[in-house]
Amino acid sequence: MDLVVEVKVHSSFIHSPIAGFKGKKSIAFGCKGEDLVKMLGIDKDYCFLMINGRLGHMDYLLKDGDKVEIFPVIIGG
Repeated sequence: MDLVVEVKVHSSFIHSPIAGFKGKKSIAFGCKGEDLVKMLGIDKDYCFLMINGRLGHMDYLLKDGDKVEIFPVIIGG
C-alpha cells in the first residue's frame, strides 16, 4: 500500500538536483524518514527533518499525509 507525504526540500542543498523541491511524494508503507531522504538523493548525515511542524527523527515511521521538511545542517566556524 502506498502512502503520500508532502515534502519540501529547502534550497540550500545546492549540489542536489532535488534542491527546492516542494510537492507530494508517493512512498511505500513502512518508509522511515531516512528512507525518504535516501530516495531523494540526500545524505542523511547532512540534514535534519521537521515532520508536521516538529523536529523529526530519521527513524520516524512516516504516515499518510505527513508534512516533511528537509533542512541542511549548518556548520560554521
